[in-house]
Amino acid sequence: MNLVVKIISNSVSPSIRGILNAIGLSGKRQVLMSAGRELYRQTMQNFGVDSEYKDKKWPALSPKYAKRVGHSNSTLTKSGELKNSIRLSTPVGDMIKIYTNNPYAAAQFFGSKKTNLPARNAFPINNTTNPSNIRLTTNSDRDMFKVITHRLTQVSNNSLPINTAWKRMSVEYGNPFASN
Repeated sequence: MNLVVKIISNSVSPSIRGILNAIGLSGKRQVLMSAGRELYRQTMQNFGVDSEYKDKKWPALSPKYAKRVGHSNSTLTKSGELKNSIRLSTPVGDMIKIYTNNPYAAAQFFGSKKTNLPARNAFPINNTTNPSNIRLTTNSDRDMFKVITHRLTQVSNNSLPINTAWKRMSVEYGNPFASN
């Protein structure tokens, strides 16, 4: 299961596209690493009991299952196997991956009707019935925006004033990274 952070130059606003061209490959990699590290941090935090990046609170184990296994903690938080399997790649081209090769990750994150397993999504995304149609949770999007904007400001030698960009992040204004 992969979650990819990708810079798509034809979908960003012209001012951001100009900054991406000006910062070059090294700057793009720095932005991707910062975004990847932040997404990885949010994912790790989601394995905790309370996290602002979860799409919803994880359901408790059913009483019948909890009695059978002898505890009420979800396997996700008890064993740590899935959490320890999540990796962050190095940037390749215009993308970086946060991924796991764990065979039961998709069933845990998206749920399974076959085994009556409810979704307990560790990635900071809104869980949908279609895994190819996902988006970051509101809190994740907000914090990712701050990290990306901050790194762009640094690598562009303040060509993108961070305070102005944060003001532009309001719901009324819209996301400055979106195309018009």
